[in-house]
Amino acid sequence: MWTSVCGGTLLAVFAVKIAKTVLGFIYVQKTHILAVAVGGALGALTRLGVFGLFENQLAAVFLCNIAGSFLLASAVEMRRHIHPDVVNMVSVGFCGGLSIFASFSRDSVVLLSADRYFAFAGNLSANFVLCVLAVFAAKFFASQARAHRDFLRERRRAVARAAKRLHLDRGVAAVTKLRGGLRKNGKRGAE
Repeated sequence: MWTSVCGGTLLAVFAVKIAKTVLGFIYVQKTHILAVAVGGALGALTRLGVFGLFENQLAAVFLCNIAGSFLLASAVEMRRHIHPDVVNMVSVGFCGGLSIFASFSRDSVVLLSADRYFAFAGNLSANFVLCVLAVFAAKFFASQARAHRDFLRERRRAVARAAKRLHLDRGVAAVTKLRGGLRKNGKRGAE
């Protein structure tokens, strides 16, 4: 009896310590967890909407996987310029809820079981090739967006430098005019 009481007490103490650790982690990471949860819910609802648009489940899974690959690659490429919680919401949450590798795998096994080898090969290669192409497209668009951003930054800096020079030139001209200006020979004007 004494052993079961001690073992139960020890187990309860251990469970309380685990609970405190988990709750402490959730408290510290609450915005991260909330962002992932909201992203996951939105991704799952988007997937449900896509499945409602297509009667063919293979097409719906195909579209979800391509969109998920593109969005995940975009989030990863732009992560330096986006808040980390937004990146996690899109990459872990939304893409995790949207792209469905498990459904893709199940559909592939169903095609193999039905001896539809050509459909299996087409589904496998199309998903792989187009998902990889979607990642390359996202990387390309992200690099174009960065280049455009850098161009706009440099243009703003050039405009600011030109405005500063213009302001300084106008300032020198205004001070000179207030002082009476200088004649061609370097002497002051009418005093």
